[in-house]
Amino acid sequence: MSGVKYSGIQLEQERKDRQEALAKINAIMSNIIALKNHITDMLKEIPDGVKDSFPEEISKINKFLTKTLPEFSKELNSAELNKIVETLLSINNEGNEAISQLVEIKEVKREKKAKELIKNLEALKSEIKAMEELFKKWKPDEFRIMSEHLNELRLLVEKGEFIKVEDEIKSFKNNISQKKEEVLNLQAQDEQRWYVVEALRKVCMEMGWGEVKEPSLEDSNNPASPIIYIVQTYYAGEMRFYLTLEGIKVNSPISTEEQACYKEFGKLSEELKNFGIITKFESIERSEEPKLTQKSERDLPDSAEEISREL
Repeated sequence: MSGVKYSGIQLEQERKDRQEALAKINAIMSNIIALKNHITDMLKEIPDGVKDSFPEEISKINKFLTKTLPEFSKELNSAELNKIVETLLSINNEGNEAISQLVEIKEVKREKKAKELIKNLEALKSEIKAMEELFKKWKPDEFRIMSEHLNELRLLVEKGEFIKVEDEIKSFKNNISQKKEEVLNLQAQDEQRWYVVEALRKVCMEMGWGEVKEPSLEDSNNPASPIIYIVQTYYAGEMRFYLTLEGIKVNSPISTEEQACYKEFGKLSEELKNFGIITKFESIERSEEPKLTQKSERDLPDSAEEISREL
């Protein structure tokens, strides 16, 4: 019979199941490969410092990337092929989970970690800012270096170098504690010696010595330089006191004949005791002119403020 002929196609059930399973396998495998490529590209966009901050999540993601896909043959029956489909679906789900974790690291956890580090940096900045005056007085270069270092760490946070910043913050905290203690000690020593200067001025006046020049730093640009105080003894000439952070040195014009010099400085020490200041002046051997240094000075008493009001 001439003309167009038509017939429906019907495969036997096993062949049909096998064909459907093979189609699923190919589709899922293609999707898994696409997921691996996409995840690899995403990882490249995330700084190493950020990835190092989330080792558990990154380990799971790398586990997915290195997972081997099951081998199969078209000759397998439909039941065997469907088991492979189930295995591939499980791997595919791991890939989707890896994508979700990467997005969270990149968009959520990274921001949270960055905020935490910036908060710590700002706290440290406030800590040194609170002592800016003392740092600039005693350690201006170190104050500048510390401030610049904090700014550099802020930039590292923005670049995602979280692990490096965390380590630097720990080191910085130890360093700043040490520097704070140093400047506080220097300031305490400085306040004590200025207290001694004011007491010394009173005592010199009581001993009848005139003030040639008000006390001042030897180097106005260096707060640790000696405070120089000059008095006129009238009967022996000018006397210079050098008050360092550790003690006092005096260029004395008073003659050592008949122990006159020692008597005068013995009297000076006795008068200073009234201000809570313990001194013992001793000669420096082999000097061209009489010089004395203060020995065994103790810390000022807690009541120094009360004593200073009596000056």
